[in-house]
Amino acid sequence: MVAHFDYIEHVNLVVDVRPVGSGHVNVVDRAVVYDHWESGFVSGGVDAPQLFYGLAAENWTFDHWEVDGGPGELAISPTAAKLDELSLALPIDGDAHVVGVFVESELSLFIPNAFTPDNDGLNDGFLPVGEAWAAEHYRFQVFDRWGREVFNTEEPGVPWIGQNLGAGAGGGAGEHWVRDGVYLWNVWIKWAHGLAPERYQGSVTVIR
Repeated sequence: MVAHFDYIEHVNLVVDVRPVGSGHVNVVDRAVVYDHWESGFVSGGVDAPQLFYGLAAENWTFDHWEVDGGPGELAISPTAAKLDELSLALPIDGDAHVVGVFVESELSLFIPNAFTPDNDGLNDGFLPVGEAWAAEHYRFQVFDRWGREVFNTEEPGVPWIGQNLGAGAGGGAGEHWVRDGVYLWNVWIKWAHGLAPERYQGSVTVIR
């Protein structure tokens, strides 16, 4: 008695996320990968390209794909490698290794140089906005030209609307809204991937 076996062409697909915890890869109709995943399947049922999506975690950014097909290396263009969506024609038979690579988001901070707190619904508030900074390490202060603090908050998203928090509370100013002019600001923000808060300074003009 002789047993005969037919070789069935199949694909061994391996998907990795680097570094682990930076995001995940959606292998469409197959898996959502957060670290490492591998599967083998018959290639006869894979006529269309396999789709992959790279989705970054908070304070991370998708960077590129790395693709290796073993002995018959799969090729993708440099442009395709940088897109967070990858359409890949898998080999008829053999191995395919896809790696989604993510990088730390860069600290982005934008602070305007003027605002108009006239309660018209346009540009009435002044505050730092940006990306990739940790809210638990935040302090925003505004000072007049004599160095007296007029505003202070540790709550991200709370704007300065021109009020003088020191007036009437020992500040001796006798008014609760600042006059038009130039004011100094000081903000401490910890980068999401940094070790300690960093200080930024500048000026803003109040115009009514």
